[in-house]
Amino acid sequence: MELYVLYGILTFITVWDLRTFRIPNGFVIGAGLTGLLTSFFLNSWSGLASGLLNLSIALVAFVIIWMGLELVNMPAIGAGDIKLLAAISSFSTLFNTTDIFSIAFISVLIGALLFLIILLFRNPSSIKAMFDRLIHLFIYAIPNEPMPENQQQKLAFSIPIFLSVLYHLHL
Repeated sequence: MELYVLYGILTFITVWDLRTFRIPNGFVIGAGLTGLLTSFFLNSWSGLASGLLNLSIALVAFVIIWMGLELVNMPAIGAGDIKLLAAISSFSTLFNTTDIFSIAFISVLIGALLFLIILLFRNPSSIKAMFDRLIHLFIYAIPNEPMPENQQQKLAFSIPIFLSVLYHLHL
């Protein structure tokens, strides 16, 4: 049952993210509370405690990573996506703390692959600009100037998150 609830939430949020490239706070708060409630109903107080612990650890760790990326001027993932990963971790009967970090890692790999595919089809010249920015960061350890708006490409990161959850639960 918990699996279908999670899939319903992820489907709704992914469709919303595809349309708007934004995940509202109300959606991730609702997803987190739903995860905590289902964990409580399935495993009583220990399920709720486990879900709260997973949620807290994931939220703190992912916010630190997100802030680090923002500081070096390389916003690779949005705050809504970070909160979505934390909300997913509240489904404690499906995931433990290490599971959510492997889901995040797989999401980044899938997201990078999808992003390169999008760049190849939409704007091949922006691939060079992206690699130039990465090389500048690695050589000088300081961020380059922000990428111009006309070269920025967007990816609804809830898609890689959903795909990595599917991969994690079924393979």
